[in-house]
Amino acid sequence: MAPRGAERLRKVISKRMRESLDTSAQLTSVVEVDVTRIAGLRSRAKSAFQAAEGTKLTFLPFFVKAATEALKAHPKLNATIDDEQVIYHGAEHIGIAVDTPRGLLVPVIKDARTRRSAASRRRSTTSRPAPATAR
Repeated sequence: MAPRGAERLRKVISKRMRESLDTSAQLTSVVEVDVTRIAGLRSRAKSAFQAAEGTKLTFLPFFVKAATEALKAHPKLNATIDDEQVIYHGAEHIGIAVDTPRGLLVPVIKDARTRRSAASRRRSTTSRPAPATAR
């Protein structure tokens, strides 16, 4: 039996996924990228990172950084269409799907261009991470 509240969350997730399918172009693309240099950097930094932060350094922050830089360099990719008007967004918000025991959630990193790593945000007293939102 699903935990209390999980059924409602699943219904919301299902509704949002259906809305996405109905309103957004769906595309799957595979691009091979040589990440040898990133793998080397990660390998050199992972022990110090884990000692300092208590968590493993994955490839994800590198990919988020690359996606953010790509959106900055190609603003037409960071746009939506409202009726016949193209709306260009002035900030990069990156959503990352996460499978949790409560269901699929998509925390959003608001203004990813101005964000530092989660670890450095935790150490900062003037910056707070964007709240996670189910989408």
